Amino acid sequence: MTSQDTAHITRFAPSPNGRLHLGHAYSALMAHKLAGSGRFILRIEDIDLGRRRQHFIDAIYEDLAWLGLSWPTPVMIQSSRFDIYKTALNRLREMEVVYPCWASRADIRDYINSQPGGREAWPIDPDGAAIYPGLYKDISPSKRDTMMWEGGNYAWRLDSEKAAAIARQKNGVLRYFEASQQENVDINPGLYGDVILARKDIPTSYHLSVVVDDAAQEISLVTRGMDLQGATHIHRILQILLEYPEPEYYHHELVLREYEFTTIVSLDRGGTESVSEIVVSQTSVNPSTYTLEVNESLTWGDEYEISVTVSSVDQVPLTSDLLFERV
Repeated sequence: MTSQDTAHITRFAPSPNGRLHLGHAYSALMAHKLAGSGRFILRIEDIDLGRRRQHFIDAIYEDLAWLGLSWPTPVMIQSSRFDIYKTALNRLREMEVVYPCWASRADIRDYINSQPGGREAWPIDPDGAAIYPGLYKDISPSKRDTMMWEGGNYAWRLDSEKAAAIARQKNGVLRYFEASQQENVDINPGLYGDVILARKDIPTSYHLSVVVDDAAQEISLVTRGMDLQGATHIHRILQILLEYPEPEYYHHELVLREYEFTTIVSLDRGGTESVSEIVVSQTSVNPSTYTLEVNESLTWGDEYEISVTVSSVDQVPLTSDLLFERV
């Protein structure tokens, strides 16, 4: 049995710092489809207060409604939940699996460049960023207390090695279930190194807030792009430490290049009434490549192309059984 055969609670959680694009549409529709007879939830991830805009939140509601989606209300807004994230952070502080770090980006860059081989020889994470070198990780408790009393900007970093060790004590094995492949994936605690979980002025981060909120909303199947697959290695450890339920994960392909209709609203204003159907078929030239034989093409990962058929609202909606089928 696959995840598509089961009732799940899924979610779509965009950030309101711009209009939704076709990649967002695909992700939202995927989450809606995989919920099956369960429940599809919308969440607004707006912890970046400097970039959030209310008119973009309103636009998210409008665009998703245009796609034919509906969701329970009220919608969870992350910026209203900072106290909850702070409570979770304090639990991690009590476990001593996070530590304050005063290193700026320039400090980190200068340290790495001073090492043999410099930046080119330094390990990187799946996103291409340099792994944090551990500055301030091993300072004495007295020095740490003094620096915190003196103030200054600092971030709370996860001690990935210590966190993984405690998670193993609690759970035995460290792995997550990848529903798109129907297989267990072993966790690599050092994949991203000691990531930032919160800052002095903002008591959370994507990693912390998404784990807290997925548990609060009882998400049973986390659907998101494969560009976030590496983050699951962090999230699974946090779930174990915070004693949250374990969801399954479905990481889908990405829309990497868009055509003239780059946003959902541009489709709407371009005179289209609905997005009809997306059908994936195997090509005869390369059996590992899947293409869509409709309208304009978009690159879909390294091996996929996607395009959109537009028709009237009374025809087959995008959430039909044809969506995402490989035939």
